[in-house]
Amino acid sequence: VDRINYFSYGVVTNAVSLLTSLTVSFTIEGCHAIDKVFSWKALWRFTGVSFLFTCASALVALSRWAGTSNVQIVTVGYLYLPLSVIMSYYVFNRNYGKLEWLTLGMMTTAVLTYVMLREQCKDLEETHLGVEDSHPLARLKSSFTPAGFGLLVTGVVLSVTGSIGAERIYKHKSRGLTWWQGRFYIMKVHLDVTSVFLSLILWGVSHLLVGRKDAFSDWFATWSSSPEWFGRWTWWQVLVVIIDVMQGWSAGLVTKEHSTTFKAIMQTLCYIFTMLVEDPILGNRWGFETRELPSIMLAAVLVLSAIVFQLGRHNVKVLERAANLICSTESSAPPARDVAPPKKKIAAAISTWKAACRKYLLILVYILSDAVRNLTLAKALSSTVINPSSMTLIVYIIGVVVASALTLYVEGLGGLWMAWHPKKILKCSPPGFLYALTATLMNMAYSQGMNAALALIIGKLYTPVAAIGARWVLNKYYMWLEYVAIAILTLASMIFGYLQAFSPGSSPAWAEDVNSLRVAILLVLGSAVASAFNSLLTERILKGDKARYHVQKVRLDASCIVSALAFIPIIAVISSRAQDNPWAVRPIDGSCPKSSVCWQPDGCSNPACECECGGGLFAGWIPSTLGVIILALVINTGYGWLVGKLVQAFSTIDRAIADAFSLLLVYFIGDPLMNGTSLSNMCLNLVAFIVPLSTSIFAVASSEMQRVIQAADLIEGKTTGETEVTDSEETPSDTGDSSSSPPDETEDEEAPLSPHSVPDEKLSTL
Repeated sequence: VDRINYFSYGVVTNAVSLLTSLTVSFTIEGCHAIDKVFSWKALWRFTGVSFLFTCASALVALSRWAGTSNVQIVTVGYLYLPLSVIMSYYVFNRNYGKLEWLTLGMMTTAVLTYVMLREQCKDLEETHLGVEDSHPLARLKSSFTPAGFGLLVTGVVLSVTGSIGAERIYKHKSRGLTWWQGRFYIMKVHLDVTSVFLSLILWGVSHLLVGRKDAFSDWFATWSSSPEWFGRWTWWQVLVVIIDVMQGWSAGLVTKEHSTTFKAIMQTLCYIFTMLVEDPILGNRWGFETRELPSIMLAAVLVLSAIVFQLGRHNVKVLERAANLICSTESSAPPARDVAPPKKKIAAAISTWKAACRKYLLILVYILSDAVRNLTLAKALSSTVINPSSMTLIVYIIGVVVASALTLYVEGLGGLWMAWHPKKILKCSPPGFLYALTATLMNMAYSQGMNAALALIIGKLYTPVAAIGARWVLNKYYMWLEYVAIAILTLASMIFGYLQAFSPGSSPAWAEDVNSLRVAILLVLGSAVASAFNSLLTERILKGDKARYHVQKVRLDASCIVSALAFIPIIAVISSRAQDNPWAVRPIDGSCPKSSVCWQPDGCSNPACECECGGGLFAGWIPSTLGVIILALVINTGYGWLVGKLVQAFSTIDRAIADAFSLLLVYFIGDPLMNGTSLSNMCLNLVAFIVPLSTSIFAVASSEMQRVIQAADLIEGKTTGETEVTDSEETPSDTGDSSSSPPDETEDEEAPLSPHSVPDEKLSTL
C-alpha cells in the first residue's frame, strides 16, 4: 500500500464498483433504471453517507499523523461492534434482551483480548530484533493521548453513523424517501457515484498540495502515502481492488437483508479468522506459536457468543409478538378493577423486597467469603510448612463442634443424639469423602505454590462437571443454550489460566517451577471434579432430609473427619514431599530454604542442616505462623457453613455462578493487596471479565428460554384459534374483497415490532 497513492486506489475501487452497479442495473431494469438512477433525493442522502465514511477515514489518518500507534488504532476500531448495537437501539427502536447485551460484552472483550495479545507478541518480537523503545504494550502507553483517542473514537462513531444511515435507506425508512422503491443495485449506483466524486476531490487536492511544508499538507501527504498520481501499481493491487469491490457489495447486501449489527458481527469474525489463518501461514508471524492455544480458544468464544446473540434476537421477536397479542386481547376485554387494598399491596411489595434481599445477601456474603478464603488459604499454606491435611482436619473438627453446640442449644439432647445417629452419618459418608478429598487436593495444590486466582480459574471446571453430573445425580437436565454458556465459561477459564501462567514476556515466581506447577494444576482439576460431585450429593441430601441445617452439618462434618483421617496415611505414602508425611522429621519453619539439605530424606539428621526440625501431624504450627493459620481456620469454617446454606437454598449451579464473581475480587483486589501482583497485563484484565459474563448467560438462559417457550405456545394457540374462526366464518377474502394491504416488504427484519408499541410490563410478564 505504501508504494501507491491511497486516493488513486479509492478512485479506482469506487469506479469499478460504479461500473458494476450500472451494468447490473441496466441489465436487470433496462431503460426503466434511468428514472430510478436519476433520483436526486436518494443521491443527496447517499452523499451524506459517503461523506461520513470519508470523514471517518480522514480522522483515522489524522490520528496516525499525530503519532497514534497502530495498536491503538486497531484496538479502538473494534469498538464498531458495540457502537453499532447501541446506535441501532436508538435509531431503529430495537429491543435487545439480556442475552444480546451479555454476549455483546463477551464478543467485544474477546476481540480486544485477541488483538491485544497479538500486538503484545508483536512488540516482544520487535524487542528481540532490537527496535528501540519497544516492549509489551509500550507503543500503546507511550503514544496514547486524549486527542488521538478522541479522533479515533469520533472516526468509529462516524463510520457507524454512515452504516446506520445506509441501512435506513436500504430498508426504506429514510424520511421523505419511503416512496422510492429502488433495488439494491440502484442504491449502489448512488453510493458509488458519491464515493467516486469525493475520492476524485481528495485525489486532486493531494496532488495540489505536493511540495508544500505546512502541517495540513504534511497530514495529507501521510494520508495519500505517495506524491505520485498512481504510484507503482502491480497485479496485487488489482486483485485487492476486485476483492474490495466484492466486499463492498456483500457488506451492503448483508446490511440491507439483515442489519448493521449483523454485518459488524460477521466482519469481526472474518477479521479474527483471517488473522488466525494468516499468521501461521506467514511463518508463525509475531510469535503465533506462543499464543496459538489462547487465540484458538478466543475465536471459539467469539463464534459461540455470536450464536447466542442471534438466538437472543430470535427470542426478542417471539416475546414482542406474544406481548402484542396480549395487548390486543386486553384492549378488547373490559378493564379489570383492582380490588386489592393499598395496605396489602404495600405488604406484598415489602415481603418481596425482603425475600430478594435475603437471597442476594447470602450470595453476596458467599462471594466475599470465597474470595477471602482462597487468599488466606493460599497465604497460610504457601508461607508455612504445615501438613495440608492437618488444616483440613482442624477445619472439620471446629465445624462439628460448633454445629453440635448449636444443635444442643436448639434441639436439646434428643436432637444431638439424632444428629450423631450412626446410620445418618453413614448416609453422609459419600459427600463426606468427597469433601475431604476436595479440601486435601486443594491444600496440596496451594502447598505446591498454586496461585489463588489461577486456582479459582482452573477450578471453574467445576461448572461443566456439575452440569453434566446433575443429569445422573439429581436427574436435572439443561438446555443446549446453557451448555453453550458452560462451554464459553470453560474456554474463558482456560484462557485466563494459560495467560496467567504462560503470558508472553511474563515469568511469575510461582510459575518458575514447571514441574510443581503441573502437579498443582492437576491437583486443582481433581479438586474441582470432586467438589462438583460433592456438591451434587450434598444438595440431594440437604433437600431430601427435613432436618435442620445445623443437624445435617454435624453429620456431614463427622463423616468428613473420618475421611480426612483416612486420607492422612494414604497421602503420606503417595506424596514424595516431606511435609505431607506426618511421621517424617522435617523443617518446621517456612524460612528454611527449599534447597537446604534439611528437606532431603533424613536431612534433619545431617550435620549440615541448620534449620529447626520436628515431626508429627501438627509440625509447623509454631507461634510465628499461628496468626495466619488461625485466620485461615476461622474463614474456612465460616465458608463451610455458607456453602451448605447456599446449596440448600439454591442449587449447585447457583453456587458455581457465585464462584465466578469471586474471581474479580481475588484478581483485581486480593492478589495485588496481599501478594503485590501487578495488573499491567491488559489481556488478563479483559479475559477476567469474560468469566462472570458467561456465568450470567447461564443464569439468564434458562429463564429467558422458558419465557420464549411460553410465548411461542401463546402465539401458536392464538394462531390456531384464528385459523378455526377463518374456516368456520366467511371472511372478506372469501367474498372477493381484496382491500387488505399486502405485508410491508420493507419491514425491519432485525426488529419487526417497535418496542414503543409494546408496554414494558407485558415483556416483563412474558
